[in-house]
Amino acid sequence: LSQSPRESVIYGLQTEGETKSKDFTSQGVSNILWSFAKLSFIVVNKNFMEIIETRASQIVETFQPQEISNTIWAFGQMRLQPSTKLFNLLSEQAAQQMPGWKPEEICGCLWGMVKLNRQPDEEFAQILQTQCVRTESRFNEKSRELLLWALDQLDVRFIDEMRVFFNTEDIENAGNNCVSLDTGIEMYEASSEHEDYQ
Repeated sequence: LSQSPRESVIYGLQTEGETKSKDFTSQGVSNILWSFAKLSFIVVNKNFMEIIETRASQIVETFQPQEISNTIWAFGQMRLQPSTKLFNLLSEQAAQQMPGWKPEEICGCLWGMVKLNRQPDEEFAQILQTQCVRTESRFNEKSRELLLWALDQLDVRFIDEMRVFFNTEDIENAGNNCVSLDTGIEMYEASSEHEDYQ
């Protein structure tokens, strides 16, 4: 059977990933996963994913905030559960770099976690919320709504500082701001803070 142009691109990316994975940088790993996610490709070859996850685990210390966020976002978009090992490694790297995270990176990461139903541990949740407070003025209306909704969906306990800098009423009503995951997706994509991977 002949492949559609979209399928040809997808399988070409997969073949490239399998053959060149040892040379992939953190950006390369993030970029290829992001490409699959943007192509709305859900069924990915298991061997390919194992190769990519192995490489990501080997070089996780080189991942930058945008790469971590886009990687978790991509797994969520493809509805593919990363291994516990890789998810924990990415979370640890994210926590170490959190002072440099921007609102769009925070929202992308949380959105992916919601779609994967992967709750952050309490320490990570506190570090992330502290960064949200630091960058509160940089959140626009849509990204604020998504942030509070995602934290509510993940059953994260809001720290006191969040209640000071973010409207307490909005926090209390976070679960009602977005009644479905699909609406949450629309909120994320509509946010002007969301930027395609460059």
